[in-house]
Amino acid sequence: MTAKTTQAADPKLANPVLSNPAALAAWMDTQGLGTGAPLESKFLSGGSQNEIFKVTRGDVAAVLRIPPATAGPDRDAGIVREYRIIEGLDGTDVPHTAAVALCEDTSVLGRTFYLMGFVDGWSPMGLERRPDGPARWPEPFNSDIEQRRGLAFQLIEGIALLSNVDWRVRAHKPLDYIPGVMHGDYQFANVMFKNGAPARLAALVDWEMGTVGDPKLDLGWVINSWPEDTSGGDGSVGGYVDLTGMPSRTELLDHYSKVSGRQVDDIDYYNILARWKLATVLEQTYQRAGNTPKGAAFGPIVVDLCKSAADLAATTDYDYTG
Repeated sequence: MTAKTTQAADPKLANPVLSNPAALAAWMDTQGLGTGAPLESKFLSGGSQNEIFKVTRGDVAAVLRIPPATAGPDRDAGIVREYRIIEGLDGTDVPHTAAVALCEDTSVLGRTFYLMGFVDGWSPMGLERRPDGPARWPEPFNSDIEQRRGLAFQLIEGIALLSNVDWRVRAHKPLDYIPGVMHGDYQFANVMFKNGAPARLAALVDWEMGTVGDPKLDLGWVINSWPEDTSGGDGSVGGYVDLTGMPSRTELLDHYSKVSGRQVDDIDYYNILARWKLATVLEQTYQRAGNTPKGAAFGPIVVDLCKSAADLAATTDYDYTG
């Protein structure tokens, strides 16, 4: 048995997946995953919470998610929770990666990790960004505006389908609350699309914030800064994706309502909640980043989010007090 690895360019991202592939191969043998075949591993991406590798062995093509050595001990429990979510989505109509295997034995690679199915597709976060703005969409979506609209409808359809998953087949039903499965950080950055046109959602990925809660918070998270007018200009071109030619905010709300069967008249409530939630998430990132340029950049964003949430709460026509 041999093992071939492609080391991450950044030495800070060194991980036992790459430095000790024999341990991973031995564990995969116990799971019947490509037993005895050569193992190849390649670093894909990583950060303070997770490192992601492609693992190929025999007929197994999978993606491995594992916390870096510097992540807090709670990340191991988070990895287990992520795996249980994608495992629970098996058999549903929600696009998702297959749950391949979970390893809670930290003696193997030093941290809890799991393998999920490899998606042959693309992610908006994998596109090369232009110096003067967001990355160009891959063809045909860059030049065919009508095809591009499908990307946004597919994005919204993902959480609309997710909201209908019966979470109660995995737990007891509360007396006075009817929640659903939430992704928690739903956006273009955390989905993958199938190659080519028309736009087809391949999988929802990165379940770090997945939970059972109010699914429409996912909708508020996506739609919060989505423009009504996507014909071009500053309202469409911004952030990490170019929304020119995409459906309007109203069209996406209508699509979510149609697919999920849920009303969206109270979307402002979820927009307000999403802004507070994002401010909380970024405040935690700001605290972790410390005295660094990245940390300094998050500071004013947190303040602006809190202010915009308060402003919308004060001006919305929706009677969010009930």
